[in-house]
Amino acid sequence: MKVAIQAGNSSISVEGDLAEVLEVLSNYWNGGAHEAAAEENEEIGSSVEKERDGTRKSKKVRGVKKAVPQGKPASGAETRLDANDIANKIKTHERIQEIKEKILDVKADWKSKCLLVAWIADVPINSGDVYRVLHELRIKSTLPALSTALSGNSTDLITQPGPNNSTLYLLTATAKTVFEEFLSKPK
Repeated sequence: MKVAIQAGNSSISVEGDLAEVLEVLSNYWNGGAHEAAAEENEEIGSSVEKERDGTRKSKKVRGVKKAVPQGKPASGAETRLDANDIANKIKTHERIQEIKEKILDVKADWKSKCLLVAWIADVPINSGDVYRVLHELRIKSTLPALSTALSGNSTDLITQPGPNNSTLYLLTATAKTVFEEFLSKPK
């Protein structure tokens, strides 16, 4: 299944099975990646509401009207993880030098970045949680890459069903030990 959505200047294209597509889209809309587009098109949405004179609206305009306002999750959705708090815990961690050298400064090593967020958070996470934490750390990433990194490393992670047909991941005890050893070893 392949899905492409565009709202203003923001767009997303996802390919995978139905569960993966739903998870990525849910994280995209709940994760704030669309917020800039929603804010940019806020005036368009309000002008559409004033235009209720019986004329037919285009599909694109109706889609913009449904954009979630900045800072508010969609109804029924909740932000489980405070991305700013996790990012600050990473920045102030006693092993920040090792974390920077071996994970944060390494380009496109999504597995290590996902494991880092899972290790610091120490609660079940999904790709949207990782995406928001990396965004707070000013590391550009994509939800599909993070979702693939998490689902492709399920031997290191305990999985459980999450909200909106998503999957939540938690580090196994063995994976925590291996991750801590990885940080401790000299580069």
